[in-house]
Amino acid sequence: MPDPAAGDFMVISWGGCEQMALPQGPRRAQDAALRLYQTSTLRGRVHHALLRCACRAGLLGLWPRVRVGTPAAPAGYDWAGWREHVAGRLAEKFDCFALIFNRNKPQRFMAAFLSEDGALVGLAKVGLDARNNGLIENEANATRALHALTELPFRVPTLLADGTWQGHRFILMSPLPSRARLVPFRWLPQAEQALNRLEQTTATTRSIDDVSWWREACASRAELAPLVDLLKGKAGPMRLSRIHGDLCPFNLLLEDGALWIIDWEDSSAEGPWLTDWVKYSLSIGVRRAGWAPESLAPWVVETVRERQREADTESLAFALVYIAHHGHWPVDFELARALSRALRGGS
Repeated sequence: MPDPAAGDFMVISWGGCEQMALPQGPRRAQDAALRLYQTSTLRGRVHHALLRCACRAGLLGLWPRVRVGTPAAPAGYDWAGWREHVAGRLAEKFDCFALIFNRNKPQRFMAAFLSEDGALVGLAKVGLDARNNGLIENEANATRALHALTELPFRVPTLLADGTWQGHRFILMSPLPSRARLVPFRWLPQAEQALNRLEQTTATTRSIDDVSWWREACASRAELAPLVDLLKGKAGPMRLSRIHGDLCPFNLLLEDGALWIIDWEDSSAEGPWLTDWVKYSLSIGVRRAGWAPESLAPWVVETVRERQREADTESLAFALVYIAHHGHWPVDFELARALSRALRGGS
């Protein structure tokens, strides 16, 4: 079985920050691993299609930006021991695995387990430090909680196993269907239905002063003052629910009309109920309105209010503070001020 430490992988650097290490054979397994990569741009789709053609023709080694060697993996990592540890938790036999690294998240990696005939039998995430261990443990807990709910109008990968190996937290998930494709950068009826149902199923209320992260956000994030000011003196309860936490088009896929939502590591059982509505609108908004605060802020506020009639000013501000405080969007003082103005103008 190919060993990353021995340089038995073909390492592909994508146009973005991701790097994929493919086993040097067999081709069906390589092609199956390449199918995991999806992009929302036409240029990316053309590049990906040509890359898969090269793979099927046995010419992958001649492709620009492909090299044989060791991926950007942790030095001295016991790949053989980890592989054996995970293999005992997969119901199906695998012959090789591909690795996915992200330069923006160096303290983690993903692995895709493949059979010789190209079948994908499992996907794993592995944390390499305390922060990523915590995120991966949170995704395992969120996945269990979601599968315990009934009649949700979306699907979530099945948690096959989770645990710790040599201090590294990992989760092992079922593969997504091969027909699942990224959604376009726009609001979809399936996404709106999913968020409404999730909120209805998990809704709760709590006084704002009893929310654990609220006081910390107020004390440590001075740039959020324009949004925090909108909630000063708030006495009534705030609506909370299970949230995804990092909802964006890259975490939504469609399979024959069925919606899949993946990557629940930022999920919370007690997040502001509008968090996912706001985060998704921010993700779409930068493509529609640009990064400039004066254009992005009103677009986001108007978009959420069009789709969620109950979106009052205080709930929107509460969600925005949560998103900024937990690092899910770069909110500086200028954007916070522009969002505050947009909220006041629409209230």
